[in-house]
Amino acid sequence: MIKTAKEYDANYVFVGALTLYGFGKKLYYRVLEKHFPKLLSKYRKLFKISAIQVENTSLNLRLNTRKVMGKLRTLLKYGYVEKPVKGKYVITSKGREAIA
Repeated sequence: MIKTAKEYDANYVFVGALTLYGFGKKLYYRVLEKHFPKLLSKYRKLFKISAIQVENTSLNLRLNTRKVMGKLRTLLKYGYVEKPVKGKYVITSKGREAIA
């Protein structure tokens, strides 16, 4: 993902996950049904999870976030990214060379 971002001259990478629940989930499914009907069943399977799975997923995301932040601190320490401005880490020239 970072290499692709570099190809498009991105200054930073933001990682997030799509979450679907409540009214937003219904609305999203309506859009899929209207514009991408072949994908609807795949999305229904993908987002068919129980409350226990949501809790476990939330815990895993928190643990993964800690890992990602640890890696970002290391990249910052060695000069591959600059300190975040408004929450955005900027890849330095040294960082761009490293992923080239």
